Amino acid sequence: MGGARGKPPPLGDEVVVPPLERSYLARVLGHYPDNAPQGMPFDSHAVQMLCLPRGLQFRTQKHVLQPVFHPFLVTKEDGSRAHGFAYVFFEEVNSKQICTAMHTLQSVYLTEMSSSAKGSAGTPTNTRDTRSLPRQFRLSSPKSPAALHFYDITKDQLYVTKCIALVGQHPYVYAARKFLKELYRFFIQCESSSVSLESHVYNLLYEVPAPPAGRCVALSCVGRNHICQRPTSHELPLFEYSLREFFQSLGVESVVQLLTCVLLENQVILVSCDYYKLMVVAESISTLIFPFAWQHVYVPILPSSLHHFLDAPVPFIMGLQCSHDARDTIQIPNEANLCLVDVDEGTVEVPEDLPQFPHRADFIQELTLLLNKWEVPTSKLDRNLNEHHSQYKYRRRRKFSWSHDSDSGVSSTEGSISGSHSSIASVNTSSSSPSPLQGFIPTNKMHSVFDSDDMERIRQEGDLEMLDELRFNNAVREVFLNRFVHMFCAYDHFVIQPNCQQGTDMEQWLSCRESVQNFDKATFLSDQPEIHLPFLSRFIETQTFTTLVDHKILANWGKHNSNLRIFELRIRLLRDRYDDSLVRTPSYETCTTIKETEQILEKRLANIDYRAPHPQPMDPQAESCTQFNPGHFPLLDRIALNKEPHKSKKRSSHAWRRRERQERHLEHTGLSGDQRDKVMNEAKSKLQPKLADMSPAYMAQTNWKFVEQLLKECKTRTKRMLVEKMGSEAVELGHGEGSLVGVEENTLIASLCDLLERVWAHGLQSKQGKSALWSHLLNFQELEDCNDSSKPDNPNFLSPG
Repeated sequence: MGGARGKPPPLGDEVVVPPLERSYLARVLGHYPDNAPQGMPFDSHAVQMLCLPRGLQFRTQKHVLQPVFHPFLVTKEDGSRAHGFAYVFFEEVNSKQICTAMHTLQSVYLTEMSSSAKGSAGTPTNTRDTRSLPRQFRLSSPKSPAALHFYDITKDQLYVTKCIALVGQHPYVYAARKFLKELYRFFIQCESSSVSLESHVYNLLYEVPAPPAGRCVALSCVGRNHICQRPTSHELPLFEYSLREFFQSLGVESVVQLLTCVLLENQVILVSCDYYKLMVVAESISTLIFPFAWQHVYVPILPSSLHHFLDAPVPFIMGLQCSHDARDTIQIPNEANLCLVDVDEGTVEVPEDLPQFPHRADFIQELTLLLNKWEVPTSKLDRNLNEHHSQYKYRRRRKFSWSHDSDSGVSSTEGSISGSHSSIASVNTSSSSPSPLQGFIPTNKMHSVFDSDDMERIRQEGDLEMLDELRFNNAVREVFLNRFVHMFCAYDHFVIQPNCQQGTDMEQWLSCRESVQNFDKATFLSDQPEIHLPFLSRFIETQTFTTLVDHKILANWGKHNSNLRIFELRIRLLRDRYDDSLVRTPSYETCTTIKETEQILEKRLANIDYRAPHPQPMDPQAESCTQFNPGHFPLLDRIALNKEPHKSKKRSSHAWRRRERQERHLEHTGLSGDQRDKVMNEAKSKLQPKLADMSPAYMAQTNWKFVEQLLKECKTRTKRMLVEKMGSEAVELGHGEGSLVGVEENTLIASLCDLLERVWAHGLQSKQGKSALWSHLLNFQELEDCNDSSKPDNPNFLSPG
């Protein structure tokens, strides 16, 4: 992760921009391990663009040089995503060559601007602004705004951006922020410790497992404790971005307007000077439409080199970073279905013909009461959006143009994640001044199932702030899911299922999917209130809704979607309160599942299932001596970080996974901890002893009982199939009337083969092939050939012994 060098862009259009405001090419200096886990190839180009969306940046001591954090997403060709987290900081440039090159660019810029001003005297110029003229770069006024963009090689110290990043499979925002922040602090403070930077990175890469569904893991983030948890398949998916910040930025009315635009698949452009805020808004609105999923272009952070994507005539969600000073120069494409969100100002400009969300007033009231209960500031909750439309400062144009600004504004907060099988990379990146993240400590007003011991345990792990955010996120997400459950509680009654009984298979259905109607839209709309028809009639035509219906049909062939499974579970709970003929509830009903789901979350966080080992000093022979350049984050030892631990060291994580499966079964009994231990011990005492500890007579008796039972089942299944084949003759012989169908017969044959395999596999110490029965038949054939005196002896055949 060592020093970084940028390549200056060619002169031309860039000459009107001061060199300190320009973007320079960046590259990945190193990533660990070299070979990413299967299914997660390291995309160097994507990582460098998203860690540094505006390219490599140079600054001087006159700028704010605080490190900042921002998440990002790497979307693959198959639609899957990798979650990335970047920590950007500035390093001093010691290379005289780079300083001289920057000074030369500064001189060329001043010369070009001076000649341009003289050549256009009396004529309006199309320069960026008057502050770019060389007469404003006066050394006598170093505090003037223009002086920030001027580099004096004799007095100024040059700095360049660098970034350390994590890329993983899971969006553990809090853990990633904490790990990267503490890793950078550990480097800056140069703490004397036998544990090196490599040891901390190695521990995260290889010794911290991702928690399985419904479990919680404690890990060390460079000396700071942290907890990572993962919901079960019956809960809402993992989400750690702050919905509190989301509502503080936009307010309830703007959020509902944005939700409506996203559900109706409008083009959505997010604008902010903070990369972190762009991610928070984009990820929040994407998760709040659950069980639906955004099916179109999704780029929460749009790199400067990809701004032409905004001209795409398709639905999209894209985030643009720019400073406040440069926003007057932004020209947004003039599209009728465009939704423009100013995250920093908290305003949302929506299309003129946007219909109202069903039960909009009641929904806003429920959300407002929830935010008041959680003491979320409500300064923007009652804002009238129409008041802002007439004063909106963005100019819509058909062609989009981008303006360079002085402050790159990567992120003003430090939100975070880590996970198992992450990859860590070092990239050069831009940054800006951070604004502190306001944390909330749980108050006595909030309901909690924690006792004093639980709270102390979580306090020791340092995750009270994370707990409070997760609880608030859960409450908000439950309210949104409850609304969709009530709106579409009878959607499955109108799904037109394919005729599977006539042999329609999945491939055949997929081939004619576009030409077949799978949802009875007319009948569905006829049962809805007239006031809701403008929204519903458009929404059921979207790809978002169509995809949910497709997942419902694909479930006929065993292709179950996790979002749909959770959605239908909630619908069944609602129907239990009414009946299966329910089309829509008679009135607006508020959410009633917050308390129950919150208790599940708190219980999981209060009981840590596994504690990952702390980083240990690495083998000196395996870890080469890292050459430190004071003030420069070093490249780490590739050899040490590519050496995976021995398999025997991984057994501890497998052991706790086995224990958790046993404990999960006992959870349904409702026994106390002592009673569970007693049951576990009794179960262990009743286990069959190992073959090596059994006497030959006891071993033979045990094996025979087992095989005798299996053979009895084989006989029963064989008799049923034989009776069916004999037909009326079997009835005359007194065997009863056979009535097997094709599916049942195939099931019997499969179970018979399985029983035969279990018979021959029982008692084997090690298998010689995939099938014990087949291996036995082959060995028997070889033995018979060996005993055949008419054939010559073959040494490859097995001997009778």
